[in-house]
Amino acid sequence: MDFAGTKEQWIDLLCEKYECSPKQAEEKVNGFKKEDNGLVCPHNASSYLKVPIVCCFSSKCDNILMWSHYADSHQGICLGFEGSDENEYYSMLLYESDTDKSPSVGEFRNVIYDLSDDLCVVNIFDNPHKNNKIADDRVFTKLNTWEYECEYRMILPESHIREPRVLKYDKRCLKRVIFGLKIDKRDVIRVYNIINENYLKENYLIEGFKVEFFEAKEKIGKYELKIEKIMDIENYISSLQ
Repeated sequence: MDFAGTKEQWIDLLCEKYECSPKQAEEKVNGFKKEDNGLVCPHNASSYLKVPIVCCFSSKCDNILMWSHYADSHQGICLGFEGSDENEYYSMLLYESDTDKSPSVGEFRNVIYDLSDDLCVVNIFDNPHKNNKIADDRVFTKLNTWEYECEYRMILPESHIREPRVLKYDKRCLKRVIFGLKIDKRDVIRVYNIINENYLKENYLIEGFKVEFFEAKEKIGKYELKIEKIMDIENYISSLQ
């Protein structure tokens, strides 16, 4: 994003979008940086952006680099979710609290991997409809170097969230937990206890919650992982204690 504009453009924008009086807007703009070409730009330009909330997923659960980058070098876990396909995209309900009666719908959309290394620069004062389309496209675009991640992204516009916080997913969407190749057995027990307490106890079974457990293992003689289901999780946990 290019935030450079004339003093008048910024005063109009602040009055329109941030409900400043013309006098307040002019005082703000007078404190902006002066560009060599005579335009002005805020010192903290990104604060004037409406940024969506983004959460990233992958359709792959056995990629060695993914485990290295995002799961503490194989010492963490991978959570497997299942969305519903009632709309054009797979989606998942997201709640702001346990008592939230009007959840947001988070849609899974696949990331497009761009072969070029050119980023389209957008000026904040250009055509807003054009800018919004470019900005939306960029949220779902990534350099092709990252193609191995097979990424899906879920976004919610900032306007959908009343207050920034951690959102809660619909419990029925969590279907599996995969323990990393190098996970500490104490972490395995800790994760199992959390899942057991919140999903697997008898009072939750009537809700249809079912979470299966897997573990990542080496393929002998290969730079590959295999994901194996733990058939008897209670015996598995007992063997670690």
